[in-house]
Amino acid sequence: MVKIEEEGNYTVYVKIVDKNDQITYINSERLVIDLNDPVVKISMNDETWSTLKETPSNINILEKVTLNVEATGGYADVTSTKYYISNETLTEENLKNLDGTKWQDYTSPIEITECGNYIVYVRVTDAADRVKYVSTDNLVFGGYTEEISLSEQKIDSNEVNITSKS
Repeated sequence: MVKIEEEGNYTVYVKIVDKNDQITYINSERLVIDLNDPVVKISMNDETWSTLKETPSNINILEKVTLNVEATGGYADVTSTKYYISNETLTEENLKNLDGTKWQDYTSPIEITECGNYIVYVRVTDAADRVKYVSTDNLVFGGYTEEISLSEQKIDSNEVNITSKS
């Protein structure tokens, strides 16, 4: 018996000789041995995540942000990259049991533009059916201010003029 222990692409050939010295040759389909999960990275500005966060930290964001996802397989190519956005911390078991229709195909960067709490979960599957989950910290977006200007003029009344844009 031959045991394959290294990653790679293989075809197994077998020569069978029966008791009458009849020879039969058999070969397998292409076998892909991929011992590692896909490599996944979520990035936003100077932050990057490559694991499933069990206890995410809070990261305050002051303006809309864009998150990019990079995923690569080992010997087995990535076949699916999906994401799910929640305001709750989820375990790998929770993510495995999540209704499949809640996952969105990742086709372009993810934008966060509205106030709220966001944890972005990414699920990557490769051709060997290995699945990797990665999540961000808790992104707390309280809105942003483009410009605040305060002006105080000394006038006879106690009036203060404040203008703002957000």
